[in-house]
Amino acid sequence: MRFALLVALAHLRPNDEAGIRAISVIAVLGVLIGVAALIIVLAVAEGFETEMRRRILLADAHLHTSADAAIPDAGTVAASIAEMPGVTDAAPYRDAELVIQSRSGLTGVLLFGASTDHPDVLARHLDHVQGDVVGDPFSPAGDLPGVLLGIWLAETVGVGVGDTVSIQTTALVGGKRSLFEVTGLLETQQYLFDTKRAIVSLEEAQVLLGPGADGIESYIDDPDDAVSLAAEIDSRLGAPFETEHWMARNEALFHVLQLQKTVMGLIMSLVTLVAGMNIVGFLIIDVVTRTRELAVLQVLGASVRQIRQIFLVQGLIVGATGAALGVTVGLAGCWILHRYPLQLDDEIYLISTLPVAVDPLDTAAVALLAITVALLCTLYPVSIAARADPLDGLRS
Repeated sequence: MRFALLVALAHLRPNDEAGIRAISVIAVLGVLIGVAALIIVLAVAEGFETEMRRRILLADAHLHTSADAAIPDAGTVAASIAEMPGVTDAAPYRDAELVIQSRSGLTGVLLFGASTDHPDVLARHLDHVQGDVVGDPFSPAGDLPGVLLGIWLAETVGVGVGDTVSIQTTALVGGKRSLFEVTGLLETQQYLFDTKRAIVSLEEAQVLLGPGADGIESYIDDPDDAVSLAAEIDSRLGAPFETEHWMARNEALFHVLQLQKTVMGLIMSLVTLVAGMNIVGFLIIDVVTRTRELAVLQVLGASVRQIRQIFLVQGLIVGATGAALGVTVGLAGCWILHRYPLQLDDEIYLISTLPVAVDPLDTAAVALLAITVALLCTLYPVSIAARADPLDGLRS
């Protein structure tokens, strides 16, 4: 192998034939561009997934525990969950799809009744209120209880802070109706919450929906442990309780993001395959132009296996060089996009800048793919070199 490496390096030296050298440079550049483009595309896809994950974890609880019907002793159940290792906070809530109405409009609303007896959990909801929260947002100075509206929901019904809205159930549930004063606007950067959610106190939600709670919202130390902790909670509480973790609640979204990343990766991999074709052409030309040299090597004792190894190593060097340079350029491009992000229309993409997150495993996989493609592309030129007759080479 050392002999093959020395000959392969000699074939690639700068003072070799200008034509061959130019083709080898083009082959390296092809691999470089393919690898760099693939790394940047995957980093952008990973950035979107990471950003969506961050927003979901900030906007919603990590675990939701519910039963077949309203939970009468929700406070006791929440306390039992909060005592479990890994769980930081747990609180009961009431939620339902109702109707919100103002003087300017009417639309559907996702009413969420948050427990005011659990300040740590409540603070997580209040973190999304625009501006500073002064006093108790659910007990304003006026006679009406307070409500927090999603920023786009408020725009839909044409209200702002200080205005009055009516939230009512349907006739099938009893046709109850309550008036609220808008005390704040929520901006979670989650489309569903910002367009549909209204948060009131648990007590006010129970006025509309009846006593008890629809579920327990829980927060944990490590969101990646949500699956195992959900199983532990179900085991501890037993039937009829069932716990759903944040990954299951957003499974469709993450499936779409993963599918998008996979498709984008496959499409951009075609650039690497095209670069591999450049390696094939380069090696074939190199084999054809070195027929006499190969014949001399065989006469001097080089075996067919060593001839194969020469061009195998040569293609591997081109692929590895292109991959190494491509990784460098790709990571540099990701750093530039992170340092000087591209501006996006947040009304369309829900984010204002292009997110970039480099996954070391993706980077390693791209480099390995490029080297593998380069290695496979050497097989045909290597077979041509191995079949060459040294006598024909010497006669030429």
